[in-house]
Amino acid sequence: MAAGPFVAAGLALPALLWPGSLSAQQSGVQLTFGLTQRLEATENRALDTVSKGTTLQAVTGLSLGVAADTQSSTFRFNTSTNLSLTQNPDGSTDADLSTPRLSFSYGRSAKNASFDVSGSYSESDIAFLRPLSDFLDSNGVVVLPTDLDDLTGTGLRRNTDARARLSFGDAGPVGLTLRVGFADIDYVNASNAALVDNSRLDLGADLRLDINAVTSARIGTTWSSFEDADPATTDSITRGISAGLDITRPNGSLSTSLGVKEKAGSSTLTFGISRSLDLPRGTLQASIGLSSDQGNQARLNGGLRYNQQLANGQFSIGLNRAQSVASDDTERLTTAINMGISHQLSAVSSLSADFSYVDNESLATGVSIVTASLGVGYNRQVTADWGLSAGYRHDLRDDGLGARGNSNSVFLQLGRSFQFRP
Repeated sequence: MAAGPFVAAGLALPALLWPGSLSAQQSGVQLTFGLTQRLEATENRALDTVSKGTTLQAVTGLSLGVAADTQSSTFRFNTSTNLSLTQNPDGSTDADLSTPRLSFSYGRSAKNASFDVSGSYSESDIAFLRPLSDFLDSNGVVVLPTDLDDLTGTGLRRNTDARARLSFGDAGPVGLTLRVGFADIDYVNASNAALVDNSRLDLGADLRLDINAVTSARIGTTWSSFEDADPATTDSITRGISAGLDITRPNGSLSTSLGVKEKAGSSTLTFGISRSLDLPRGTLQASIGLSSDQGNQARLNGGLRYNQQLANGQFSIGLNRAQSVASDDTERLTTAINMGISHQLSAVSSLSADFSYVDNESLATGVSIVTASLGVGYNRQVTADWGLSAGYRHDLRDDGLGARGNSNSVFLQLGRSFQFRP
């Protein structure tokens, strides 16, 4: 797979999107270059029911980041790609420039209004995707992809995402926010027939009214269109409206919400209450609610996330059960558990461990697909610039129909980053 055009586009993108006001403020611009070398051995990396053997990889990672801030704007751009040498279980060898990733964000704020826009593009080998460890956000939380259930087999996955938000009345008692988003997933030579190209367009508007200094009411409306390349399915449009109340407390916040969505003549209702607490050495977030599916069956939803700063590390745990929409526009009920812990051994070394478990149940068929992942790692700062990481990971996938695959991998990685201001 050739990634040259995407890398070239990534290097040119900052020049095209660079905010004009930043040119006179070079001190606010920071460039970051990253270089990593990773050696990995993985048994049954594709999570097949019967293992085909061990895959060996040597991966050289290259990355570029740009950060630029002024008093009224922020700009971020990141791009990366990997040069991979792979020995497959059958003994064949592949060498390619792969997994290009691009992302950018730009935000501008005034006294009473703000504007944000962001976008990303990524390519991934479906056979090498690890569903739980490859979809972490900046806080280390697993953000489940809509096509998680079907990420098996071979082929290429291309994901494009773009978002924009415009708000008015940020500092006043009445505020209005307009949102637009577009997500597109394309598959190239995918062996799993369930992986079908699809796209979704989202529009939304939210009105906020401050009742007093600590209480705000909100009402919002959403419109979403879904299209895919499967001739057997029908494109759909979903409309929704919601209302809620937010109360700021001395040690956190309390929120309630009520919403209804309509698709293809069928309506779903949701109701929820959430509470966040600022604790002496951490934070606690909890929510509970009810939702109805398109068959008018009530379901209990909820979530719990706890973070604690330890004497020599950090601990976090998250539990979540929620109704969502898969990439084929069908409803699913997702139960997820995420845990992580880190311990500082010395000023230059640390240990870490993480565990994730996800149960995706299709509300149409009742079939649950389970994915789980357990990893442990050791990190050491070799010099002021170079860092060393080593670890082990076990992954599991059970499709609920008798097919179950397990994978084990070990890795060693050396890397560093260069930062300077032009």
